[in-house]
Amino acid sequence: MKTSNSGMRKMRDSDYYASFFGACMLSLGIGVILSSFIITQIAYFLILSGILIHGWAMFRMQRMK
Repeated sequence: MKTSNSGMRKMRDSDYYASFFGACMLSLGIGVILSSFIITQIAYFLILSGILIHGWAMFRMQRMK
């Protein structure tokens, strides 16, 4: 478990991994849109997934402060 000196509650590694995974999904989706317009439905799904997962993880991290 990780802690910081600012008095945050203990953060689980899964919170950090969820945020990282969401950010990766978001960047992958943006890359797919920019590289090819043929598979835009997959790209929109990846972007939406990334936003939801990353946002959820950031919300949990802020709630723990």
